[in-house]
Amino acid sequence: MSGRHVLRGLHGDPRMAKLVQVLTGSAYDVVADVRPNSPTFMKWYASPLRAHEHTQLYIPAGCLHGFLALEDGTLLSYKQSAEYDPATEFGVAWDDPDLAIDWPLGGTAPILSPKDAANPTLRERGLL
Repeated sequence: MSGRHVLRGLHGDPRMAKLVQVLTGSAYDVVADVRPNSPTFMKWYASPLRAHEHTQLYIPAGCLHGFLALEDGTLLSYKQSAEYDPATEFGVAWDDPDLAIDWPLGGTAPILSPKDAANPTLRERGLL
């Protein structure tokens, strides 16, 4: 459950694809391709997901995922292709300048968990 302005991500796992859907509320959902051999490497896509629309977004294995809750009480559901393993998950800074994701923050600072606030950039990870 996330309140308005909570930003979660960016998270990835080379073995896990995800299908995400908002069950209550709404979110600005982002997928970023950081797979080096992909034709869409360093491209990102974003879509609003709203519970009443029943839309879903597929995140391929190895891509990053993150979301910004657009209202209080936003709840996301994840279907995953593999069990969660913290040893294979990796995080990247939500505001990585090389990705330049256009988050709809309207000048408001996002609310981040300590873990997400400490995520390094792709360059700091040695991925660029």
